Amino acid sequence: MRMKIYIVLSGVCAVPLFCSAHDQPVHEAIAQSAFLSSTSPNQFLNNITVNPNATLFFDPHDFAAGSFTPIYWLTNGAFHEDDPYRFGDHFYTLTPTRTLGQAKGLTDWHESLIVPGSTTNSYAWGTVPGLPSPFLLGNPPTPTNTETWECGRAYELAGLTNALQPDRDSYLAHMFYTLGHILHLNQDLSQPDHVRNDEHLISWHRYIENFGSKTYRYEQNAFPLEPHGWTYWQSEGFSKVLDFWDRGLYANNSSQGLKDDANGVNGKKLGLAEFSNGNFIGEDAIYSEYFSSGNIHYFPFPSLKDTTQPQIQPGLSGTVIDSVTLANGKSGDVVYLSKTNGGINVTHHSALHYFAVLHTPRINAPSMKVQLTINDPNVLQEYHSILIPKAIEYSTGILDYFFRGTMSIQISGISSDNPEQATNVIINTSSQPFSGGTFHLFYDDTNGVRTEITDFSSDYSGSLATNDSFTIIFSPVADAAKYLLVYQGSIGTTDPVDSGIAIAAQTFIGPSYWHNSFESDSGNLSPQAGDVFCGGWHVDAGDVDVGANGTWGENHEGTAYEGDYLLDLDGDQPGTISTNIPTTAGKTYQLTFVWCRNPDSITGALGQPVHIPSAQVLINGNAVMSLVGNMNNSWANLDWQPATYAFTAASSSTTLTFKSTTAGTTFSGIQLDAMDLQEAF
Repeated sequence: MRMKIYIVLSGVCAVPLFCSAHDQPVHEAIAQSAFLSSTSPNQFLNNITVNPNATLFFDPHDFAAGSFTPIYWLTNGAFHEDDPYRFGDHFYTLTPTRTLGQAKGLTDWHESLIVPGSTTNSYAWGTVPGLPSPFLLGNPPTPTNTETWECGRAYELAGLTNALQPDRDSYLAHMFYTLGHILHLNQDLSQPDHVRNDEHLISWHRYIENFGSKTYRYEQNAFPLEPHGWTYWQSEGFSKVLDFWDRGLYANNSSQGLKDDANGVNGKKLGLAEFSNGNFIGEDAIYSEYFSSGNIHYFPFPSLKDTTQPQIQPGLSGTVIDSVTLANGKSGDVVYLSKTNGGINVTHHSALHYFAVLHTPRINAPSMKVQLTINDPNVLQEYHSILIPKAIEYSTGILDYFFRGTMSIQISGISSDNPEQATNVIINTSSQPFSGGTFHLFYDDTNGVRTEITDFSSDYSGSLATNDSFTIIFSPVADAAKYLLVYQGSIGTTDPVDSGIAIAAQTFIGPSYWHNSFESDSGNLSPQAGDVFCGGWHVDAGDVDVGANGTWGENHEGTAYEGDYLLDLDGDQPGTISTNIPTTAGKTYQLTFVWCRNPDSITGALGQPVHIPSAQVLINGNAVMSLVGNMNNSWANLDWQPATYAFTAASSSTTLTFKSTTAGTTFSGIQLDAMDLQEAF
């Protein structure tokens, strides 16, 4: 009889309601909070010089094409994962003897009637390439899934490497849209029915979805931010996509994994399916005592032994009684079972019906099954207040994982000795090593057309530990507006889903328009007024000293910041040097260099007075910066100080000047090294 009723009603049920874990607006809100909780998506966009608030045009074919922000595409991907015919693969039925990643999907009684096509679990649906969508009520099979993890990586790579800006924008939008679909699948794990094989097709049986859509999502702070960052998830033992579903820590009919997670034991954080399955019940898949171990609704936990049910006595001592107001406006008192062990504590874990209160059944009595429910406002409120933040937390973690690859590029620039080559130091700033994979170098011209540079060399050895570096050398492109370096390979512990396709990308301006570190090209280590030295510097007044490593300072300890030479602005007398650098009028440039105090000015070496040296930096004759050497350094530790100054060029040539302002004849002044001028974004 039950089967006949369901078949009839399924024909009148709206298809989008089919076994959704949360209604679409709730998924949308969870994804939005996840995007705002994770700094990783915006960092990725900033690293590739895409404004996180920029609009990206994309035609998803599920709804009208348009230009929208990345967060819009992410949240809409989460919304539309419940569209026909995708909704059949949203279950991850977690059993104690499961093989990780191969948990069952939905096998509840109605599946073959409603979804006769092949179905799989939600993890496989989101990560296995080439799976066809299940079909509904005899419709032909639909196309294969185009919103998997592998697809998202392919869209990301195309969004970085395609020649034309509009195409790159479209692919990046599709990447975020696909991530929204994947987040949805993980969010479904926060609905206990979806990890306990409990179908909930009929509208009045959709207790969690209905409460979330009609009540919970309108509450203040219903979708809080849950920021962590990828290093947090690493510290908890997460290393792959599957971990966000299932870590195998809750298994073998033991609640120890649930207890470790609840107590915050380091490295024992559960996958979201484990957390939901072991701590919560559904309407049909309830406490373990009411099913044999072979029943599709049997799960070892939660157990009535871990609730207040065994303590219910005449007079209802030892349990919770709360008032409740129903949708029809009527109010009264309800008796609840509280979960007090075997994982997290839940005050309103289930509600007892009236007759169960009058005639409390024994712990293993079958009548108990029909005398308790989760369909109660206090139960549903507490379930949502715990599970929705969990869904946000895990969605945030998936975003942190997807965008975990980062690089830093330090520009050595164009050498005055070899202006045809540029050297850049690449540093792995991810918290995990790169292994295998390849690096690709691109440049954008002034019209935004992206072209790959294939004739560059590097000393990448095939692996790069965190904070380690390697160098690339390439010939600068005359019309390059910016460069982009893209890595694709493995990042961190091998993840079968992400192995070989993880991505890190970083744009950089460069190479530098001009770089100089006073490497002596003439052997003139004491240039005087009128001399030209070290790649184009002119001594305008006085004289300066060029010091070589191994000859400079007490016990020859003085060492240049870069290369083999440094410069002291005070020779026998205070000196002034300048050079002319090609620039483009109206463009903004950033000057960087390092400086320090000659330590002889502290000790009074060579019979000179103890003094504080000083200097000025001038752009086109205008003083823009003062350097006062009052640090307490030594020849063994010169304590080089970085300095930067940004300016807008006024013409095709900019004059850079350094002028000693040290009083008197001192022989020891401000020391300089590693000059760099580059165009700023």
